[in-house]
Amino acid sequence: MKIMVSCEHGSSVIPPEWQHLFAAEKSQMRLCEYGAQQLFDAIAPRIANYSDVAPVSMQVVDTDGSISCGTALSAITSELSAHDAGQIIRDYYLPYQIEFEDHAEQWSQSGERVLMLGIHTFEPIVNNIPIGMDVGLIFDHTQTEERSLALRIKRAFEKSAPWLRVRFNAPFKVKDDGFVQHMREMFDTKLLGLEIYVGENVIFPQGIEAVSNVMCEVISRWRE
Repeated sequence: MKIMVSCEHGSSVIPPEWQHLFAAEKSQMRLCEYGAQQLFDAIAPRIANYSDVAPVSMQVVDTDGSISCGTALSAITSELSAHDAGQIIRDYYLPYQIEFEDHAEQWSQSGERVLMLGIHTFEPIVNNIPIGMDVGLIFDHTQTEERSLALRIKRAFEKSAPWLRVRFNAPFKVKDDGFVQHMREMFDTKLLGLEIYVGENVIFPQGIEAVSNVMCEVISRWRE
């Protein structure tokens, strides 16, 4: 079993050639998912055979979105000319996704199965209403192995970090246009997908340590 770890919303980078587009709104924009990069850094080096963080902010291009569904470009970059929008897709979106696809293809052709773990964080309070959870495990509920792995992880949290409230397929469900879902569809039974969403309120040293320890220990034992 090979493991890939992705982080589509960890970067806040806006390339110099596109910074003029965001000059007025930058201070008010959510450029990335707070703490996603730190969580990625705590998990990926311990378990990944291949890992990467999207190179630019999701406000430039969303590598967890879809070109065909029109969710890859942001509200700002979608107003660009076809030439400029295409340049962003070619420079930042496609290279990131193709690297994951190429690794999965190479491994699957050699008979290896793949687990893709997507790292995200979420805002714990939306419209002044608490979400009421700390960790979300997003998986395809029709996929027996994904469901089994999620259950193992949830039980490990209950044992090792009971102060963290864990829910399945929350605060979001599987995205039809998400990158992990794209990889599921591309590789079928050769690839399993799991996304972990951690509340921004948990992004402090002890919280990151607790989450990363549970995820890495369970996945390391499960892959054997």
